[in-house]
Amino acid sequence: MRITPLFSKAGLAVAAVTLAILPATAVNAAGKTPSILTLSGLPATIDYGQFQQTVRGTLTTRVPAGQTPEPISGATIQLSEGLNQDVLLGTATTDENGDFSLPVTLPAPGVVQAYFAGDDTHALTRSGSKVAPTATLPTKVTLSGPASAEPNATIDVTGQVTVHTPDGTWAPAPYATVSPSGTGVGGFVKTGADGRFSFTAQAAHGYAPTALVYTDGTFARMTRSEPLVTPYSSYPVQIRGFGGKQDPMNPGHVGFFAGVSYEPDDVGTAPYHGPVILRYLPKGSKTWIQMATRTATGSYGSGQDFQGSADFANLSGFLPGGKGVLAAGGTWEVQTPANGPFLAGTNPDGVSATPRIYAPTYVTGSKVTSRAGKRYLTGYLNDDHTVGPVPRMKIKVYYQKTKSSTHKYLGYVTTGSDGRFSYKLTGHARGYYQAVFAGAAMPGGMDVGYFYYSTGALVYYR
Repeated sequence: MRITPLFSKAGLAVAAVTLAILPATAVNAAGKTPSILTLSGLPATIDYGQFQQTVRGTLTTRVPAGQTPEPISGATIQLSEGLNQDVLLGTATTDENGDFSLPVTLPAPGVVQAYFAGDDTHALTRSGSKVAPTATLPTKVTLSGPASAEPNATIDVTGQVTVHTPDGTWAPAPYATVSPSGTGVGGFVKTGADGRFSFTAQAAHGYAPTALVYTDGTFARMTRSEPLVTPYSSYPVQIRGFGGKQDPMNPGHVGFFAGVSYEPDDVGTAPYHGPVILRYLPKGSKTWIQMATRTATGSYGSGQDFQGSADFANLSGFLPGGKGVLAAGGTWEVQTPANGPFLAGTNPDGVSATPRIYAPTYVTGSKVTSRAGKRYLTGYLNDDHTVGPVPRMKIKVYYQKTKSSTHKYLGYVTTGSDGRFSYKLTGHARGYYQAVFAGAAMPGGMDVGYFYYSTGALVYYR
């Protein structure tokens, strides 16, 4: 007789008893007489608490049908519970009739295995008897861990699986299968005889450890624990939504803003109230310049995710080499210093970034001028109320006949280093002329920012 897999649940093989059909010969290939174990005395099902049972059995020679087997006396039989970690139950010795009897304490429902190692004349054999739970019981699983942990530190998690027994008490669920989950967790664990288990995980925001208990032939039902929330001993600060803007009402002034929060535990965030530093790294430089310090105030957000806000408004006089956003260049970042229980924080993922700055533009001074008998539509393209010229930008020129609502595109011209443009008019047609800037990315691309659309005045030419 041998144990073969019947079905698989959560990676565990549940055993069933099958017979190995042997040739009808008196001895096997090793020259030993085949033997057979027959078990009896075990119930098919047990209730919780019915762990005291008596295993009975008989060891005889295996013979072809129609022949009488002979008892094997004085043989040592080893009994174990084979479904759950091969727990040794004890040993027994067969009497002159080949019979044995042994009181055992079952650790849990499962398969009781009997094993005879063989002797000088008899071959080894084994047998099994399955004991199932009468019914699964209401189950709960609880987790515990350290009182606090450093962010992303490895923590030891312990737990216990218990079942609600018919007498109204919560008792350990021995040898239940548990699947832990969380950052840095994998695989399955088994509870011990006291229903306890352990695993390691990482203290990571948004991934609080949990444990799922499977129904796998024990008294436990499938259930999941509550998340194990481990407060941080030091709070990691997160900076989100970092960006830049120009204030069109304050020429030459640039502002930055950031949302700042911290993680008090593994559930949600809280608004950070503390110092926030704005730094600037000029293009081609390796030295950061501390530009300003603000205190994050207020809060905004939804659900369990909240942020404080830090605004750096109306900053001016710090852009080297010129006025306005064109001289910005380089890289900006905000950071929070380590203070009190808070860890130092910087831009998301610790990577500095150049905020995208959006600036209004203005086409000013549009007029038709004459030079050497030729006429030109001239003007300037500036940002922020003529604070700074916008060079190397395309200005489109349109024409509209008198008493007509239709605009005709004539062509384009590029602004010079001083933001000035001059478009040669041909044909000297009377009517209205207009310079239009369609908007464009700032030098350096969209990662730097964008100049908004603007139109010049309609200029009438007689």
